Amino acid sequence: PRPARVDVERLQAWLDRAAVERDGEHRRVRRLVERAAEIRGLRDYRSGDPPRRIDWKATARRNRLTVREYEDTVPPRLTLIVEPWLPAAAAPADHERLERVLSLAAGICRAWRRAAGAHLTLVLTGPEPVGLDGPPGAAFTQSLLIALALEPGGPTADPTEVIQSLPSGSRLAPILFLSARPASPLAALVERLLGRPAACLGPDAAADWFQLETDPVRQRPVAT
Repeated sequence: PRPARVDVERLQAWLDRAAVERDGEHRRVRRLVERAAEIRGLRDYRSGDPPRRIDWKATARRNRLTVREYEDTVPPRLTLIVEPWLPAAAAPADHERLERVLSLAAGICRAWRRAAGAHLTLVLTGPEPVGLDGPPGAAFTQSLLIALALEPGGPTADPTEVIQSLPSGSRLAPILFLSARPASPLAALVERLLGRPAACLGPDAAADWFQLETDPVRQRPVAT
């Protein structure tokens, strides 16, 4: 699939908001991580920035919203779980939804792993579930994109064994669940296996951190 354009900073802010809304423990851990990070500097607030990063003293001094930028001591991780679902008698609309989800997944893989030291684990829950986890670098990123390009879609198989075999770091990372199936019941299984809520997106969802090539151009295009 042609990778979507993804803004990683906005994606991280979106994941943070989803986690804060649904998981108090993640919020506590995130605060501890930020305390251990070094403040890189200050910049003007942008839509989608986590409110907790607002520096109120600097905001009052500059008379405009200002946020802290951090130099994280731990590279960001993400566990991306993709359900490439197709019904038995798939219609053209089903294939179109699958293509959208695979395109978004490819864009996330490419953009997330461009960040220095960023680590992404991909799980595909198709007819033959597979988990892909590897070091930063172009070679493994290419492996992720190839796996998505070759994914034919189909009925969802039980991904329990694959998810339970993930490395501990991947199991503790933020979870993003993408599905080509509207209102997928698999999301509840994923959350139960990993013991935490997942940020979920269906095939027709939209957010300010991605732009599919087939979507109409938005007023504020997402940077790559």
